[in-house]
Amino acid sequence: MVVNGVRAKQAEATRARLRRRARRLFATKGYANASTEDLVPTTGLTKGALYHHFGDKEGLFRSVVEDLERELAQAVGQATEAEADPWRRLELACKAYLEISLRPDVARILVLDAPSVLGWHEWCEIDKQYGVAMFDKTLRQAMDAGVVRAQPTETLAQVLLGALNVAARVAATRSEDRDEVWFTVARLLSGLRTPSAP
Repeated sequence: MVVNGVRAKQAEATRARLRRRARRLFATKGYANASTEDLVPTTGLTKGALYHHFGDKEGLFRSVVEDLERELAQAVGQATEAEADPWRRLELACKAYLEISLRPDVARILVLDAPSVLGWHEWCEIDKQYGVAMFDKTLRQAMDAGVVRAQPTETLAQVLLGALNVAARVAATRSEDRDEVWFTVARLLSGLRTPSAP
């Protein structure tokens, strides 16, 4: 049992090392220009280790995307947890999501590469697990407080997240439009607000 536990820890340490290096590489070179030849020598591991743990470069990329999606959802949660007002919390969640999405590593990997590398369906499934779940909760709180019109929250969370992902893509590729992107998102959000909300 102890031997198996040690092996499991070693395997996780190897996976973590490969993911860390791959994240830096994918962020600076992009998926298409990052090769396993670039990746393996700097980790002190072999190509065999990469294939054993992740199957191939795309499997490693998928693991990096999942790490980033998890971190993004956690960071948005931390940015909004102290806000008591449910409407303000929703606005802060959207703004934090956009701001974090424009970090160079997140913009390159999640915003620009993930949809095309993984395919729309698989990327949406990962996004649903992290981003949609987080926005679903935030929207539900706003609806319970009466500041957002009652409607199916998961559908609304998916549509809102889709708008934020496109907004991040526009802002990542045209930095001069970043202020306008946020104003557009704020106008979209205002359409969700109940007319009687303070």
